[in-house]
Amino acid sequence: MLSIILTCVLVSAFFAIEFFSGKYAAEEKTLKVTRPLSILLNVAPLAGILIFSVLFAFVLKGQLWERISHAVFVLAAWMYATRFYLILLSHFKKKRVVASCLVGMVYAVALAVYFTPLNRYVALPYALMNRYSVFLGCGLLIVFYAMTILDHIRKKAMNHAAI
Repeated sequence: MLSIILTCVLVSAFFAIEFFSGKYAAEEKTLKVTRPLSILLNVAPLAGILIFSVLFAFVLKGQLWERISHAVFVLAAWMYATRFYLILLSHFKKKRVVASCLVGMVYAVALAVYFTPLNRYVALPYALMNRYSVFLGCGLLIVFYAMTILDHIRKKAMNHAAI
């Protein structure tokens, strides 16, 4: 149960920071770094699917559901940490945003590192939810991409309003 609460805290913090940082325009100096990083974040699940398909087909045997849900959950946690870093770079002059992103980034990394060992993941979230734990990781990814899409729409609206 604690793992689900920790995940909900991560999603809530991400939602709040995305919403709060969206009020500010991104710094022009950081666009060279943030654009490629955001593209990388958008294709990370596709690369993950490709890599894990090869691993599941040829290397990893047994515990398929545990491994799939674990891979999705840990990938999502790392994506949240990277998105916090991206927001931090984009709004480095706003002290509140920087502080909240640092806390969110450290929290997401700690969550990803804590659940990286498969046996720990199986003992905590998987033991509680069994095969349905894959929905926990998928839910993280859905919230991540929903907020990313909303942020993209908001930035386009800000650009059109400025013109």
